[in-house]
Amino acid sequence: MKCANCGSDIVNGRCAVCGQAPVAEPGRQNSGGGSRGMNTPPPGPAVFGGMPLKQPVSVIGWIGRMLLPWIPIVGGIVTLIMYIVWACSDKFEESSKNWAIASLIMVAVNLILTIIFVVIIILIFTFIMGSPELQRELELYLNGI
Repeated sequence: MKCANCGSDIVNGRCAVCGQAPVAEPGRQNSGGGSRGMNTPPPGPAVFGGMPLKQPVSVIGWIGRMLLPWIPIVGGIVTLIMYIVWACSDKFEESSKNWAIASLIMVAVNLILTIIFVVIIILIFTFIMGSPELQRELELYLNGI
């Protein structure tokens, strides 16, 4: 092999005269892809088989999912069931799964806060109604009617 810089012989992987490393000629380098002619184009990007890419949820799909709880009587139950299905299944888009998980978390937080609020209201109401002054005022008001 000859040095591309000065034309001298290459010894031990370097030019004996100028010390330059050998440079492979374009079109003659072997990329490990087997024997290929000079006019053969390089291989394209790898195409993997398997599951097709999932399409993103359309705007109409999101509107439908957001209107689901508004169905009278059964909307809340159906929505809760669908949240669980979307959160636990791998058949739906990743964005739908994440949205369903976030919605379930918000439902749980809302339920806990509602229970706490109702208990506080009941305690306040029973405290006020148990007051003797209020009972006397209520008796005077009701007797006056």
